[in-house]
Amino acid sequence: MRTECTKFALGKTLQQCMSQMNAHEPAESTPDAARRQLTGLRWFLVDKNIVSIPSSEEVKIGESPPDMRWNFAYISIPGPYEKNMPSTFGHVFVGYAFAEGWAHYTEAMMWDAGLGDGDPKTHIGQLSNALLRNVRFLAAIGLHTEGMTIAQVERLFFEDGYQDMATAKQQAARVTFDPEYLDYTVG
Repeated sequence: MRTECTKFALGKTLQQCMSQMNAHEPAESTPDAARRQLTGLRWFLVDKNIVSIPSSEEVKIGESPPDMRWNFAYISIPGPYEKNMPSTFGHVFVGYAFAEGWAHYTEAMMWDAGLGDGDPKTHIGQLSNALLRNVRFLAAIGLHTEGMTIAQVERLFFEDGYQDMATAKQQAARVTFDPEYLDYTVG
């Protein structure tokens, strides 16, 4: 990440680079930005012949329901006997480590396949998400087996994960009830 930050934010520390990355706010709403991004990702997959897409169905994107707003995003895929139903945000009946580990892998694969055309911001985004998941691994083990405090977990996300303080607090709170979020890295 240091190499990419040097290209993006010359002369700045990693923390300053990440602050500069996080300062960019899209003009549109988060769901609208996600819809636009998803369309571009779909075309990238097709154009690069990375995977075949068996249908024209697209994921329905909307705001998380109030009881799930502690998590940024999730998906619910209709069951095998539910026909003509859209995929929406929700839970998936699948092993956490496999699903999240697969997502972790495919983000790196997409960069390797040319997503972002070498743009350092795209690579910093991919690397910072990978780093966040690695810090989740350390936080889950640290809090649940090593005696770390919530304050120490917050500092871990802020200092070593280069997250802003609001995200560090949210991630530290999440580890108290979702210790399996270490499975992104385990998977």
